[in-house]
Amino acid sequence: MDLSPVYQPLIAALWYLLPLAIMAGLIKSPWFKGKFGEFLVNLSTRWFLDKSRYHLIKNVTLPTEDGTTQIDHVLVSEFGVFVVETKNMKGWIFGGPHQRSWTQKIYRPDYPRVTRSASGCSSQLCPAPPRSTTRKVPSHSRTD
Repeated sequence: MDLSPVYQPLIAALWYLLPLAIMAGLIKSPWFKGKFGEFLVNLSTRWFLDKSRYHLIKNVTLPTEDGTTQIDHVLVSEFGVFVVETKNMKGWIFGGPHQRSWTQKIYRPDYPRVTRSASGCSSQLCPAPPRSTTRKVPSHSRTD
């Protein structure tokens, strides 16, 4: 039984969905999100920082005792050297110029919701990592 008369009109009508599905999968991948985050940092430094005062060095590889380590961005200026490790995550950072440490709250959608009661967990996944993480981040600023 030849099914090509059935499949040919279907493929002709829906051929464009395959590239869209591939693009959607690529855009949602951690690799793409990381590259896009680094692109935004590069673009922001180019647009918002004075080129005569700030010099951007990208993808710096340094030797370590265990091998090498990679730094996404190093900004060199008359005000200091700024090392920027890019992470493309949803969250907030709260703090001010005179606070010794800032609060970082990161939303982590990759973990399932687990509800807890006084008697224990209501899920087989107990104990699960939190859906959001809050921690203190040291801030280094100099005020003259």
